[in-house]
Formats: sequence, structure tokens, C-alpha cells
Amino acid sequence: MTITKLNNELRDMGFTNVEIEIKMFMGLPWLYILVGRGSDSIKLDLSVATLEKYGAVKLAYAIYKEWHKQTIKKIFK
Repeated sequence: MTITKLNNELRDMGFTNVEIEIKMFMGLPWLYILVGRGSDSIKLDLSVATLEKYGAVKLAYAIYKEWHKQTIKKIFK
């Protein structure tokens, strides 16, 4: 349910490409997230515990801020 909410929050923020996968790494579940608008996209690896700790709304905002920061770096490179 929380992953669905995270997906919805990211789409509400204007991301057209949102892919979230859950994979096991060293016995713990991890989220592999790809978000982007058009050709500007980033990949993030986050533990499921991070999602549980901060919730979907705060995590979506943090992902948006990271995407924005990396996009600005690409522009001014």
C-alpha cells in the first residue's frame, strides 16, 4: 500500500516515468526507483525501512529534491 502511495505521490509531482521494484539484497528488501520527466531521469536505491520510517509523502519530496539537484548539475556541466 505504501509503495502504491509513493508511486502516486511521485506522479502527482509531475514525474511521467516512475518505476519502483522491490528486490532483496543481503536478506533485506530494497526499493529500486527510477523517476524522471522526459529524458531527465535518476535511479535511486533505498531500503524499505526508509519508506516505512519517513512515509510516502516525505520520501517523494526528498526524491523530487534529489532529481531537481541532479538535473541542475546536468544543465550547468
